[in-house]
Amino acid sequence: MLRLEAEIKKLQSCFKTSFTAPSLSSLLKLSRGELHCLIALNIAGEAHAADIAKIVGISRAMASAHLNTLCRVGLAEKTKVGRRCFFKPLFKIKEG
Repeated sequence: MLRLEAEIKKLQSCFKTSFTAPSLSSLLKLSRGELHCLIALNIAGEAHAADIAKIVGISRAMASAHLNTLCRVGLAEKTKVGRRCFFKPLFKIKEG
């Protein structure tokens, strides 16, 4: 558990200062798939669930479920264009 907390703190330190970094407790509640989708969403910017599914290597339905969870906990934003839903991160991870 200490190793996981250390990795999460390292991830928290990567967030831009203009955004409020997610709390340690909110990141600990995420599953591995949700964390992977969160990272992929930050790489892609605004994307459809199918785009995230290709990046992460999971089904579109699982990616959609993970992205909807990220929206519920306040880490992503969902917009609907016609029948398609696009997801956008509410923060960016700094490169480097």
